[in-house]
Amino acid sequence: VAGQMVARDYGRLRQVNPLTLSFGAKISPSSNVNNGSANRTTTFEGIPFVFTLSPEARALSGVEASITAGLKYRLSASDRSATHLTIELYSRQIAFSAKSKADAPDARPGDYAYAQGSLGLVHSWQPASKNGAWTAGVTYGRSLYGGKSYTQSGQIYLTRAWDLGDKARLSLTAGAESTEY
Repeated sequence: VAGQMVARDYGRLRQVNPLTLSFGAKISPSSNVNNGSANRTTTFEGIPFVFTLSPEARALSGVEASITAGLKYRLSASDRSATHLTIELYSRQIAFSAKSKADAPDARPGDYAYAQGSLGLVHSWQPASKNGAWTAGVTYGRSLYGGKSYTQSGQIYLTRAWDLGDKARLSLTAGAESTEY
């Protein structure tokens, strides 16, 4: 009974609180922290030469660490609709193993760091006479690779979802996205 009361009270608090935060972290070893080649050499079609890859272009081992953070803020809400501002952040950093440092002394871990962020506006609504819901959104994002600007993107979308029962839902999404490198 006490557990049910806590769950009910927590549900009410979520309805009243306009802010939702999410966080995640991951640390893992990797045999290829730089997305390098597993081969020491490469060839190009039509060129009769074999090219030796630099140590930095080959797979380097080490540790990857990433963090994610999200913020969703309800700007407005009614019984059948809600509008949210969203912010999402992601960062991936690496550290080389001792062997990678010896194999590629000129490589710097910061050269392979990646970060991205996005800002969005999402509006969801449920028509009174229809089964399911609609969602429309627009997002803008940027990313950095090696500390330098990598991408800039924008997206607009519209989703229609239909409830097919207690445990099934069908959704269709149409949208447009532009990414500039």
